[in-house]
Amino acid sequence: MYLFGGVGGFFYSPSAKGSDGARHGLRKLHTEGQGLPGGPKKYSSFNVCIPLGVGYKYNFTKQWSIGAEVGFRKTFTDYIDDVSGVYYDNAAIKTAYGDVAAAMADPSLGNIKGATLPNGDGTGAQRGETKYKDSYMFLEFNVNYKFTKKRRTRSKF
Repeated sequence: MYLFGGVGGFFYSPSAKGSDGARHGLRKLHTEGQGLPGGPKKYSSFNVCIPLGVGYKYNFTKQWSIGAEVGFRKTFTDYIDDVSGVYYDNAAIKTAYGDVAAAMADPSLGNIKGATLPNGDGTGAQRGETKYKDSYMFLEFNVNYKFTKKRRTRSKF
């Protein structure tokens, strides 16, 4: 049995299938108004994480083993899924970035009454939760084979 932890880095590229059936990269569509007045700054596709986990490995022979591992990654971004803060003015997104960006920024297209309208103070309606950063977990099962070379013995003098 073992524990692990450390510091890591990762690349992410959130995407979604549009009404046209094609997958669209969401970062370049600025779905929360990134780069527009009053909107958040553009986020990076690279970030840092803290990996933590526990695993178990059982050796059948010197060469064969099986294992299982549960891992958790604490990240320092809230954009792995391209959702963080509030809805931005959809008309401004459409003007600046096009129809696909507007559709991805608010997939309801206004069909959910009041859901994405600005709050009474003029701020956008909640789209995500900025208070908590994203994280993810995984469960892994593995079978391992260790490649070994036959040892050569040295001759004695």
